[in-house]
Amino acid sequence: MTRDLLRSVGGVLFVVGVVAAPTTFIGLLLNALRLAFA
Repeated sequence: MTRDLLRSVGGVLFVVGVVAAPTTFIGLLLNALRLAFA
């Protein structure tokens, strides 16, 4: 029971990480470009 719960939580965190990483990277990239051309 607990192991299944941990596995599902880990899967959710993994998906969130995979989705958030490129979004954060793009956000930082846009911020850098904005500062460069400011």
